Amino acid sequence: MPADDMADCVRRATEEALAASATADHVFTSLDPEVIALQARHASERARAGLRLSGIDGLRIAIKDNFDVQGQRTGIGFRLSGTELVSRTDACAVARLRRAGAILFGRTNMPPLAFSGLGLNAHLGTPRNPVDADRIPGGSTSGGAVAVARGLVDAALGSDTSGSVRIPAAFCGLVGFKPTHGIVPVDGVVPLAPSLDTVGTISRTALGCAALHRILTGRAVPTPPASLAGLRIFTIEDGAEDRDARVAAAFDAALRELRQAGALIDGGPLEAAQTLRPVAERGGFVAVEAHAAHGDLLTASRDVLDPFIAARLRAGGDWTADAYLQAVAIRAEATAQAQALFDRVDIVVLPTVCRVAPRLAEVATDAERLSVNRQVIRDTMLANLLGLCAISLPMTGDGLPVGLMLMARAHDDARLLSLAAGIEPLIRDL
Repeated sequence: MPADDMADCVRRATEEALAASATADHVFTSLDPEVIALQARHASERARAGLRLSGIDGLRIAIKDNFDVQGQRTGIGFRLSGTELVSRTDACAVARLRRAGAILFGRTNMPPLAFSGLGLNAHLGTPRNPVDADRIPGGSTSGGAVAVARGLVDAALGSDTSGSVRIPAAFCGLVGFKPTHGIVPVDGVVPLAPSLDTVGTISRTALGCAALHRILTGRAVPTPPASLAGLRIFTIEDGAEDRDARVAAAFDAALRELRQAGALIDGGPLEAAQTLRPVAERGGFVAVEAHAAHGDLLTASRDVLDPFIAARLRAGGDWTADAYLQAVAIRAEATAQAQALFDRVDIVVLPTVCRVAPRLAEVATDAERLSVNRQVIRDTMLANLLGLCAISLPMTGDGLPVGLMLMARAHDDARLLSLAAGIEPLIRDL
């Protein structure tokens, strides 16, 4: 794009997004139009001068409310009282986006502590699912996904501990990418479960996530493959009976498209998932690590911590040291099993979530929220527990969006993004 056109595009897009954000209920926890407009003006000036800092210079990126941003309060999904400390520095990921010229476009809503896959927030309100306002947006990067889907931003920065960028991406018809644990520093991100927390991104396309990954890691990302012929795919059959009709139909159609493109598809139960089942049934690692980080909140009033989050946090306090160490050993065994699988396949493929976005009425009580939350994170959490990189691609044909999740071995992020970019156009309209 010519420099003048680029500059005008940045300015117009930012002005339109700021105007539209006024009607975006519960999407942002804070938004400073003057600061955003100033960033857009600087990006426009760089474009006209031929001094763009990177390929994402001038793009609007929403920042999840658990990331530190210099001069702002990090709310982690709670109502700010005005007494919280203002961050003195940017989180590492935020600093890298800022240096690349991204427009940091507001802080986005999330469930408190990022401790939910549903996207609900009883304190600040829940962002409306952009496809069907009567359904949940998915979480915990709920506000970021809705901001991207509504065109308020070009992409969103989020965290993913059990599926928190992939679940809302699936429910909102977007791409959500969770890189290998540790490949993007988590400095300046409020922890939930440190052994699982990752910095992820949401965009409209796999190439959009790849562009952000390049900035966040400094690593080059290959272009999409010319052919998928010979690609070795493994499909997980565990839990297939739980998939709703829309998800099952879209998944079967996706496999047909991949076969026609020359992919070699095999399937069966995932040994690593079966090994992890005893740990998952106790709440996984998230509850115990979250309790260690935030257990003091259990003595706070209901206004601070709603019962749904409190119940999950309290469960983590029931773990003994022996139980945690046993879980660590089980996880190591399962991780080795997963790595052995990737010695004979390239990627593992399954639906991101076994159902379409639930209706808000289906999660009206705490018991319903706990049950549905376990359902929506069941498959996404595998990538976190096994240390894999994973991406959710949208299938947005007739009906509600469905996500197709691709998982690859640890540190195979660049190849996964490349394959995702090649697969995405084959399945988007399914």
